[in-house]
Amino acid sequence: MEQLNCTTKRSKYKHFTERQRYKLEGYLELKLSAKGIAKRLNKHKATVCREIKRQTEWF
Repeated sequence: MEQLNCTTKRSKYKHFTERQRYKLEGYLELKLSAKGIAKRLNKHKATVCREIKRQTEWF
């Protein structure tokens, strides 16, 4: 069956790249604050906090 109309919306949010995740990990090892990390990665503080939460759930 062929789909003619795609109703799926594309996400407008950008995710962290692999390189940014490695940088984030390094900044966390240096004990930088979420605000300081966000400034260096040019991301919103809340985005950085969510990514930190995701990374700490892996361990």
